[in-house]
Amino acid sequence: MFVKSIMIPKHQCHVVSHQDTLLSALTKLEEEQIDGLPVLDGPTYVGTVTRYSIYENYFKSQQTKDEYLTNTTVSQIATHQDRFLEGNEIF
Repeated sequence: MFVKSIMIPKHQCHVVSHQDTLLSALTKLEEEQIDGLPVLDGPTYVGTVTRYSIYENYFKSQQTKDEYLTNTTVSQIATHQDRFLEGNEIF
């Protein structure tokens, strides 16, 4: 089985811009009923933002809910890990 056989095509993915507020990201997560979104800077992948990371960082922020959601951008909490397959892994 190839990874590409289970991946969603790029034009069907729900994504957010690195400049979007957390409010807009959370709204998209709710509307699409998903738990995470890729974060893009133009065509470049910046990281991932999840519902969990939004809530976790809110509790650490010491801000009101409205301040946090409207003043914090997605890029401020996006996580990025460089993990990839080399091609010689055994499945």
